[in-house]
Amino acid sequence: MEGSMNQDFTPGMEDLLLEDELGGEEKIDYGRYLRGIWRRKWLVLLITILVAIPWGWRVKNEEPIYEAMSLIRFKEYATETSRQLNQSRIRELKSRTFAEEVVAKLGLSLRLPESLRGMYRTDIFKDFHTTKNPVPGHYELVFTDDNRFELYRVYERGRKLLTSGSMWQALNDSVSVNGFTFTVNPDLKPLPERIPFVIKPFMKAVRSFRARIRVWTSDDGDLMAIKMQDRDPRLVASMVNKLSQIFIQESMTLKRSSLSTRKKLLKERVEAAKAKLDESERRLKAFKEKHIMDLDKAMENQVQQKVALEEQISRMQQERDGLDHLLRQTESLPELKGADVRTSRYVYHQVANYGGLKNNPSMAILRQTLEDQEKQYADLLTRVSEVHPDAKALRAQIEKTLSEIKATAEDYLQKLEISIRRKKQELALLNEKMQTLPSAQLTLSELERDRKVNEELYLNLLNEYNKIDVQEAAESQDVDILDPAIVPEYPVNANKKKRALFGLVFGFVLGIGVAGLLEALDTTLRTPADVKKHLRLPVLGTIPKVDFDDLYDFQDAEKIKRIDYQLVTHDYKPTPIGEAYRSLRTSLIFSKSRGRIHSIVLTSTEPGDGKSFTAANLAIIMAQQKHTTLLVDADLRRGVLHNTFNVTKEPGFTNYLTGTAVLNDILKETHIPNLQIVTCGPLLPNPAELLGSLQMRRFLDEVRRRFDFIIFDTPPLNAATDAVVLGTQVDGVAIVIRAGKTKRNHAKAKLELFANVPATILGAILNGTGEDMGHEGYSYYHY
Repeated sequence: MEGSMNQDFTPGMEDLLLEDELGGEEKIDYGRYLRGIWRRKWLVLLITILVAIPWGWRVKNEEPIYEAMSLIRFKEYATETSRQLNQSRIRELKSRTFAEEVVAKLGLSLRLPESLRGMYRTDIFKDFHTTKNPVPGHYELVFTDDNRFELYRVYERGRKLLTSGSMWQALNDSVSVNGFTFTVNPDLKPLPERIPFVIKPFMKAVRSFRARIRVWTSDDGDLMAIKMQDRDPRLVASMVNKLSQIFIQESMTLKRSSLSTRKKLLKERVEAAKAKLDESERRLKAFKEKHIMDLDKAMENQVQQKVALEEQISRMQQERDGLDHLLRQTESLPELKGADVRTSRYVYHQVANYGGLKNNPSMAILRQTLEDQEKQYADLLTRVSEVHPDAKALRAQIEKTLSEIKATAEDYLQKLEISIRRKKQELALLNEKMQTLPSAQLTLSELERDRKVNEELYLNLLNEYNKIDVQEAAESQDVDILDPAIVPEYPVNANKKKRALFGLVFGFVLGIGVAGLLEALDTTLRTPADVKKHLRLPVLGTIPKVDFDDLYDFQDAEKIKRIDYQLVTHDYKPTPIGEAYRSLRTSLIFSKSRGRIHSIVLTSTEPGDGKSFTAANLAIIMAQQKHTTLLVDADLRRGVLHNTFNVTKEPGFTNYLTGTAVLNDILKETHIPNLQIVTCGPLLPNPAELLGSLQMRRFLDEVRRRFDFIIFDTPPLNAATDAVVLGTQVDGVAIVIRAGKTKRNHAKAKLELFANVPATILGAILNGTGEDMGHEGYSYYHY
């Protein structure tokens, strides 16, 4: 019979693979994650509580935060020069130097302690400002009964009097000490006995200020909004308005500095041109008074040509000198100090728009590139500091563009010089032709030409100079505050219920995420899909988890028997677990791929998986089907089935294998009809050798003739290889897996024991699952 068994069933691990599980792409099992999250619902609830409660407490107890905004308008923003100036203003607004000035003027180093919660600094101090190096520390302002005040520096072990004076001085004058100056608010009533306050380190206050300021500019650049937040609504409005005023003052100073530089240069050139014009008119007048003559027509034409050439040369020389002057200015820019540094790029814009360069195609591209780069740089500084790598990289690009502008201008200057030389050559040829003219006539034409050239130069320079006067007169109107900041009525964090709800939702989502992550990291086998995916085994059946809560008061033997009665009863009591074993029985008897099974080995990967429990109840359900069933306790090291069925342990299986007993001696009747059991018998030191012996084959031959179904309960695979030895001699092996306990990698490693032996693994029995993973009709019992 054994030979026919090996012919009917092809042994090998490759027979375990299901074709429908091998093909196709693996999909995410969302049902598994939902079940895992539901199993960890208490963890989700705990995380939600741990997040929501502290968040709600924080929201409830946090101080209100107020936000103020002012809107600044730029009335002349169409030109590239104005755009460049405004970008410089924005960079200055975000600079550390500007922040230090504002922090000092507004006294932002001052901080009130928690003991004065509910009071604002504007309630206490009418004015408070500092130098750029106030002495940080704790201070205390004390008002005495005799209408005097005392200011103390507070230390850990005492305090030191810094200054004192009359209340009139504190309320109407100012008190200066340790780098800060204050005036007490006259409306502070009732007057407290003491007012503690703290002076923070100045640079810490500067960093805090720079972190709180927000600057926004419109797309066309004609509007700029300045926003700030603070706990004091009156202070934040005052800070924003003061900041806007300082910004406008600095803008006007920058504009005046730029105009002053241009005006100074133009004034010198106008005075020099005026002196040349006066000199040429004086010489012409004196010559005419001495020599009165008329030129004929031919001579007049030559003189006109000469005058025209000289005018062209003069204009070109003027353009050359002006461009050369601007280029020399660019070379000295790195050495400039103060306000001139802020106007450096303004000089480059003057170069790019000077004379014929305005219509130069290459220069037009560079002008647009510079404009785009500086706009990007201004936007970038609203998010990062000037030392940020991105800011440094963009600043390097701007410097490169400026260098290209300078190189293009220098190239244009060389071409202009060549054109001047050519015109001078033409003038020289014309002069040779006019050498035949009388010397008096030549002198007259030269004097008239000089006067005309000097007059045009003077008028052009004077026109530019007058334009600067107009700009200086109107420069105060270029930028103003369109909407000043007002004291905010409501804090920006007023909606505490909504924010508390956000914390609750965030905690819940975080809990869901943690539960999902734990499920993703869980390497245990929990569902039939896990078994099929990771072990490539068909699932013969799923056994729901048994509730042992009411069985702790019994001994193990009584507990096991009571569990058996709970699972499968004589009267076919319908229970989910009973139906699970009936479904398992059907899978084994009518196997689609193996045919009818007569003998089977049950094993597991490790103790505690429910192997013996499953074997006992599978034997019971087989016997209830009127099949003569034999249950063999082949766990020759720790057999427990004699306790399960309350029979004697000896004689048993080891007695038969050693030849000290025959089959009839070891067969024991149970309380289940059609079910007999062979207990393990006394312990022996070499059970694996006995299971592979000739006596074991005789045993199989005998029991196959007498019983319809034979079940062997063997030790776990991590304890012994008895199941592997016995598995080569029976129809198939079933692996019992404990849901939520058996690790998939461990199970894979133990299944490798069957890789090189002629044993047939029928599939896996998933024990301890939820009822929702079992038989389709389980829910019927809970309707």
